[in-house]
Amino acid sequence: MNGKHTKGKWIIDGDLIGVEIEIAGETFFVEICQTAVPGLYNTSDKIEEEAANQKLILSAPQLLEALKLIMFAGEEPWRNANNAEGPTYQAMMHALAGIKQTARAAIEAAEGGEK
Repeated sequence: MNGKHTKGKWIIDGDLIGVEIEIAGETFFVEICQTAVPGLYNTSDKIEEEAANQKLILSAPQLLEALKLIMFAGEEPWRNANNAEGPTYQAMMHALAGIKQTARAAIEAAEGGEK
């Protein structure tokens, strides 16, 4: 995947997930996907499942960003940062703290926490 997904903050509007865009001073909701067929599920467990699915789909951009950061952490020069006192090691530790924070926020969003 090379960034061809819908950009912007994904939001839930009923059974729809989309983004709000502004054109000529007006705001429009653009649908990305529909997560349920209205009226199809009327049991509480299915409604709960749909809500969980929405949260997971909604968090996809955050999860993608976290995965990209994790992949970056495995690249040079981080692999060769074996001197705990050197500037490369310190930069790596700072970067890893940011990666963990991004990943933690993405997981919380996917599991229904704060976004």
